Amino acid sequence: MSVERTPLEYFIGGAIGGFCVVVVGHPFDTIKVRLQMAQNMNKNMYHLVRNLFIKEGPFSLYKGISAPLITVIPLSAIGFFSYGAGKLLVTKPGQTKFTDIQLLFSGMFSGACSTIIAAPSERIKCLLQAQEEVGTKRQYKGFMDCVKKLYQEGGIRSIYLGTCATLLRDIPSCATYFYTYERLMGLLIKSPEEMTWQPLLAGGAAGVVTWLVSLPADSIKTRLQASPMKMYPNGVRSVFPIIMKEGGFLTLYRGVTTVMMLALISTSKSAYLDIDSEGFNTALTLSNEKTTVEQRKERREIEDNTLTKSLQLLRIRGSPHLLPEDILTLVNHCRCLRELSMSYSLLSDDLLMALCTEEEVNLETLRIEVHSETRPLPIIDEKVWKTFSDRFPNINLILLSYITDEEEHESLFTSHIPMTHLYFGEAPSESVALRIHSYCPRLMELVIAAYGPGLIDDVLINVARGCPRLNAIGLGDCEISCTGLLEFVTLCAERLKILYIRETSLIEDSELDVLSVTAKVSSLLGDTWVPEYIPLW
Repeated sequence: MSVERTPLEYFIGGAIGGFCVVVVGHPFDTIKVRLQMAQNMNKNMYHLVRNLFIKEGPFSLYKGISAPLITVIPLSAIGFFSYGAGKLLVTKPGQTKFTDIQLLFSGMFSGACSTIIAAPSERIKCLLQAQEEVGTKRQYKGFMDCVKKLYQEGGIRSIYLGTCATLLRDIPSCATYFYTYERLMGLLIKSPEEMTWQPLLAGGAAGVVTWLVSLPADSIKTRLQASPMKMYPNGVRSVFPIIMKEGGFLTLYRGVTTVMMLALISTSKSAYLDIDSEGFNTALTLSNEKTTVEQRKERREIEDNTLTKSLQLLRIRGSPHLLPEDILTLVNHCRCLRELSMSYSLLSDDLLMALCTEEEVNLETLRIEVHSETRPLPIIDEKVWKTFSDRFPNINLILLSYITDEEEHESLFTSHIPMTHLYFGEAPSESVALRIHSYCPRLMELVIAAYGPGLIDDVLINVARGCPRLNAIGLGDCEISCTGLLEFVTLCAERLKILYIRETSLIEDSELDVLSVTAKVSSLLGDTWVPEYIPLW
């Protein structure tokens, strides 16, 4: 049985891994910086290291290590978090396979976001690495002394000198790294159980490719950041011609051998993070209930041979993307499960009954997505839904519908499904929309992305009358008359918390214009309300 780890344990593990990478890889980085700063093209790695040892001692290879040691944790956190956020920005809900453009954009987004930490860290590191110690003459005595003197020299601008050059390096480098790593992992691994050495190989190979792409920009960045503030007044535009005059394009690839060694050391580390990434995400999801320490004290570890009978009998029919073992793992290793998100095509009577019979599962939210490509939709027995509602009386059942076919909605809109939040990603038909109030009496939130060609007045008025718990409405590309909006708000003003309607959706009539209905709605709500203004651009 795999060992369950807390978010704190993953955080500490990642931090220790990052520190180890910095300690091992920093000497190679120092050599790279010195080679990039050298104006003599005949200097090679051996010659430079020999001189460093003779003149400044072996510990000179660790100059400037304090900067990456201090920033390794926030830099890694921002980098990986923004990569995940970038994926969310360009993908559809539930998407698991990513296009080349989506991966590249996510990597570029990660590089752009991490620059806020990387730029000042690189500036300080490069200055400390580049200064030559002869006797006791040192311009900077350490990290804090460097920060202090840079601030005295030119304020924050001096500390962030080379930010544009850092962006030129990190945006393409992160895009290259994440894209190469993801694609190589896809080629090397057929199932998660096979993952052993593959992340090491994929990480190392991705690092080599990344440095080949980013080394020219890194050379420009190093020359700029390791120099006084006013030496290159135009930044990259001043540095680039000078480097070209020194030796042409090949000058930008100084230290390429050192960089390849650094790449294999620093980028293959992601393998250890990748192996447990799913467990890490699960741990974060569970941590919203109680502290993880409390959870571990209360949960009993259950071996596979002690699975409950309901879980042993569980079978997900017609679901090629989800094995029964996956559901077993889900419920048995997430004993305090509170939130579950899945495709509607994966629902079954057995799954819902298994959740109902597990005493330690206290489900609060069930999020279901319905897509047109998931046909045919399963039909859940009415008695099963009734049992599910009784077992979880306060469940938040969120349905995201991306289908337009009226017949397919038949299985979704029945009064025994305890639906509380309903999102239409595609325009529902008029007959479907007019049935919402009849079949969703527990509805609390309704979002309709598009509706037409007629007005949506009757739909909202019926929902206001038939759904006594409704407190949030969001309308996208829909049209509602000013009179219809006023009647809707009049019916549910006391409980309405969110009212999102675009200004372009309001249709003036003979009784009310936009300004008048805005004032009346504000009066009913007891607070200032205005429709959302969407700029044309």
